[in-house]
Amino acid sequence: MRSDKKPTDLKNSVLSFTLSIAVPWRILEIAERGGITEQDVARVKSYLGDLIGPKGMDLFIKSEKEGETAERFHQVADAIAVMAFLPGGITSFGRHYDGETMLAYYARRKQLGAEAE
Repeated sequence: MRSDKKPTDLKNSVLSFTLSIAVPWRILEIAERGGITEQDVARVKSYLGDLIGPKGMDLFIKSEKEGETAERFHQVADAIAVMAFLPGGITSFGRHYDGETMLAYYARRKQLGAEAE
């Protein structure tokens, strides 16, 4: 049986799945401190050279340099998490992330915890 799927389809689906775990954790960390800051935006902007340039391929093809592939993954997860706080959130790799929803959830969780005490 022949499949129409390309090898990159599997890598994209694995990447999408792993980001679906990493990004919400990062969004929660940001929400716990009240949302994004100018430092978050500056940090994510600093990733552009790595993600758009030749190093960006490290995300899909294991880099020869130790730790480079993991660094690209963390940069992408961090960038998506920060951009999730833009109005309406962000859809990336087929999944939607909304930081404002997480902020509301975290605020409600804190309120319920305070009421329980």
